[in-house]
Amino acid sequence: MDTINCIFRKITKDEFDRLHNLFPDSEQMWLKFRDIRWKEFDNREIDIYVIERNGIFIGELTIHYISHDLASETIPGQRVYLQAFRLDKKYQGVGLGQKLLQFALTDLEQKGYTEFTIGVEEDNEKAKHIYFKLGFTEAIDKGLGDEVDPSDYTLYLRKTEREQSMFYNKAATEDIEQLTELRIAYLIEDNGKLEEDDLEMIKRNLPAYFLRNLNKNIFGYVVRDGKDIIACALLLVIEKPLSPAFITGKTGTVLNVYTKVEYRHHGYARKVMNMLMDDAVAMGLSVVELKATESGYPLYKSLGFQDTVSKYHLMNWSN
Repeated sequence: MDTINCIFRKITKDEFDRLHNLFPDSEQMWLKFRDIRWKEFDNREIDIYVIERNGIFIGELTIHYISHDLASETIPGQRVYLQAFRLDKKYQGVGLGQKLLQFALTDLEQKGYTEFTIGVEEDNEKAKHIYFKLGFTEAIDKGLGDEVDPSDYTLYLRKTEREQSMFYNKAATEDIEQLTELRIAYLIEDNGKLEEDDLEMIKRNLPAYFLRNLNKNIFGYVVRDGKDIIACALLLVIEKPLSPAFITGKTGTVLNVYTKVEYRHHGYARKVMNMLMDDAVAMGLSVVELKATESGYPLYKSLGFQDTVSKYHLMNWSN
């Protein structure tokens, strides 16, 4: 079978109907699949990767960014779910399916995703063997399928090699030394070289600040590679007199979103921000605000932050 002319790529919604030929035996199944996937496309919940040969789609793989059947399928910014893997019968058995999987995994890793799940029927030994070779070795859940594919399945997890040593949690008092180092690294990168007197004052007083306030009114969300904190974000929580603008009186300010240089472009800033926002909801904060750098702006927009327009003048007083 000639596979030289095969192209692996992601498609748009406008190209979706070209998948029709992958449902040769059931028009009803195709219409059901089409209706579900169109809605998911509109909600930006999925991407679809395909194998294209001579202008015809001969294989497809759907990537879900939002969990549906099982909460464990996805984690925003960290884990995606691979589903609806189909390949034209004429092209099975020549390795194209594995190539499509590997293409999608590589593309998603480059976007910062580090965990991937896939559902496999327990009696499908051939599929399990292929997925195991690609790193889907940890069974984490069981599901009942959906309208398109109602079969029972086991959910398997694959982590990138780097991700296997990573841990995500909130900072504690034993992390104060590293939080101080990351705060100084952030300030230097944001402001340029600090004045010597300012740097010495920060080094001297910041650890005591964290000791007094950590997990009281300032919270740290961190990614650890072993014992080293490699990314963090801080959330300063302030309670104000109630107002329609912050009806609970509780507001938050995001500070110090920082990833060590050698760990950048792997999605760790998104991960600490997801932890921070989950906590903000749990604490009942009415508003969370931040000042975005040019490089951080697209991330914050994707997380739901909006540009602020106010009738007031932003002013400050410095001592």
